[in-house]
Amino acid sequence: MNRTRRIAANLSYLFIGEGISVVLAFVTTIWLARRLTDEGFGRLAFMQSIILYFAILIDLGLAVFGTREIARQPHEARKISANIFAIRMSIAAVIVLLFSLVVFFLPLSLEMKLLLAFGSLALLTQAMNPEFLFQGLERMGGIALWRILIHGLYLLPVLMFVQSRQQLVLAPVFRFAAECVSVVVLFILIRRLLPGSWRAGLDPSLWPRYVKESVIIAMAVLAIRLYYSFDTLLLGAVDQPEAVGWYSAALKIAQLLLVAGSLIQASFAPFLVQESASPERMDAVVLRFGILLTIIGGLASGVILLCDEFIVTTLYGAGYHRAGAPLTILCLATLVNYMATTFTGALIFGGRQKAFLTIVIAATIVNVALNVVLIPRFSYMGAAWANLGFNIALIGLAIKSYTQIGRSLRVLRHLAFICLVYGGVVFAVSRWSVHPLLRASAFGLGFSALMGLVYRMHLSAFVANVWRRSG
Repeated sequence: MNRTRRIAANLSYLFIGEGISVVLAFVTTIWLARRLTDEGFGRLAFMQSIILYFAILIDLGLAVFGTREIARQPHEARKISANIFAIRMSIAAVIVLLFSLVVFFLPLSLEMKLLLAFGSLALLTQAMNPEFLFQGLERMGGIALWRILIHGLYLLPVLMFVQSRQQLVLAPVFRFAAECVSVVVLFILIRRLLPGSWRAGLDPSLWPRYVKESVIIAMAVLAIRLYYSFDTLLLGAVDQPEAVGWYSAALKIAQLLLVAGSLIQASFAPFLVQESASPERMDAVVLRFGILLTIIGGLASGVILLCDEFIVTTLYGAGYHRAGAPLTILCLATLVNYMATTFTGALIFGGRQKAFLTIVIAATIVNVALNVVLIPRFSYMGAAWANLGFNIALIGLAIKSYTQIGRSLRVLRHLAFICLVYGGVVFAVSRWSVHPLLRASAFGLGFSALMGLVYRMHLSAFVANVWRRSG
């Protein structure tokens, strides 16, 4: 199978699987937001932002490291995976125990203690997350199945048992149970995919090298998590839970828009690794990567931007109408993030982890500083502007770093053109005095048609191969 068809096949599995899992996850989010009220939903979001940081300590960047090593040495997949799972589970067990003890002695309400303790259990199942293994082997169907199982098994008990604010603490319990079942199912499949003794592959002497090589990635992930959750933490510290709920409602939608970008990166990752030794071939892959990312990012952000308040109130209820304004800004941040991923993805999988770490830390410092300055004055709107500021800093620094390994100007010309078309269509459509859904639909059709005309040869190969593979 040639490269285009292999990437297209990976994308077909990921988009179909992720499409289903995203719908399931979003239904869960909407149900929880409505049943728990903005105050309860804000508390749940606050807990989740805390747990995210511990998830980084558990992974230590081993997921990206594992993907890279398995892509390079697929015959060693079982050995690499066994040691990564062992490292992560050892760390997770210690963290969950210590975290639960600390929470027990904190001056918090019983509800918050239970919420934090139950939420930490998910760290145990996340330690066994097998996505890196499937990604390295280019078996994207496994990633799709993992995500569908988790979100489907989580949604069912939430719909049945979470009916009011009083059931807040049940949410993390149901999430943990869903992940436990998913781990069991996936590992049955993995044992068939990679038969043999997994215990024989365990080699603790390799662990220091694994951790040493992945810790740079972990530091970058920590910086990214600061970007994703520091705003929520600071809002929770200086404002009311309701403000956290409004911002989290908008952020959930914006994060949903980023899903396609992560899928595209996952599909291109093995090829970025394989072509990293040749600047010319690397440039060719990055150009294709960037065009596809920016078109998808522009389409997703533009559609939501043009009907933001309508979407928020329809999904979450009238009590969340204030989430519309920050969602507008977050949509713009999403487009910038897609473009930045073109260059950060090339750095990560092209073996430039230190450069990636440097730019992410620098951009995160910008994000933290903006949050500290803007949130106390502008509350959740300040958090949204800080988010946009982070992404602008990220793409600027990423472009500068990529010039050391490739020709960024060649890629930038195409990305700038796509953004120009995006801005023109958004401006034209936004002036129509019609229902928001009609404006969004007009943008989607107009932008897609223009991109199809300009990049029809580039996109048609992907569409044809995705259709052939999925059919």
